[in-house]
Amino acid sequence: MILSGSGSAFSKVKINIVYEAYNFEISDNMNISDLKAGSSDVELEATVVEKQEPREVITKYGKRLNVASAVLKDDTGTITLSLWGKDIESVNVGDKVKISKGYVGEFKGNPQLSTGKYGKIEVIGKGDVPEEESSDLPEDE
Repeated sequence: MILSGSGSAFSKVKINIVYEAYNFEISDNMNISDLKAGSSDVELEATVVEKQEPREVITKYGKRLNVASAVLKDDTGTITLSLWGKDIESVNVGDKVKISKGYVGEFKGNPQLSTGKYGKIEVIGKGDVPEEESSDLPEDE
């Protein structure tokens, strides 16, 4: 409705709005190719294709923490993910994970995804046998 007029006298003009309904799926998930350093509130589903051994780091506040780098892959690309604390053990190569409220920083000039203090990583699909276990399996002759 548009109101126009001068003084205390207003006249009403009715506007008819015509729209078409489209059937489409709304997804909050992002693609890896969309991520850039500085991206925040990242919602992403991807597969873990690589995971390094954990290492100990000392934060700028003097606290000792364990961190491991992993590589996530989707149909659009790959990105390095920082796994902190208990997340290191809960995520394995082959797992499909969902990142909620993540952010993208930069480490050595490359974008790096992290869940940080407020984000979350959830395993939504378990992968194959972890690489270290697969070497202990008997081979078919």
